[in-house]
Amino acid sequence: MPCYEVNETDFVIEAFDSDFIFLDQRDGNYYEAAEKVAELFRAIRSKICPIALLNAVADHDQTVAQEASQAIMQMQELGVITLVENVEGHAEGADEIALAMLGEGDFVLEGFAELSSFMLADPVHDVDATTGRFVWGQQAVG
Repeated sequence: MPCYEVNETDFVIEAFDSDFIFLDQRDGNYYEAAEKVAELFRAIRSKICPIALLNAVADHDQTVAQEASQAIMQMQELGVITLVENVEGHAEGADEIALAMLGEGDFVLEGFAELSSFMLADPVHDVDATTGRFVWGQQAVG
């Protein structure tokens, strides 16, 4: 069974809490994969066969399986993942991830063109919340 490969050549991929940020180095756009899309991306990254995963979801809920399939297609259209037919995916863990996708939450994959909203969400940087700009040399002293 085929699996997907993550495109780490064109994308910088970082985990923030339970979500993922995909920064497209080709055009500077970035995408947030949250809630159920983050679960789906974890499965893809660990080489779980997408067919096994979608079948496990469909056994419980066809609508959620359709949403998961659409999220996979979106990530593929963005170029974050590509289908690799000559690499074997596995079905281990597909049932557990399928059950997680049946729980609460949505399939969230949002795109952003400017980095100011990303910098506001990144607690590592000192950013002025009103302007979205870096604050250089004004770190709080505890």
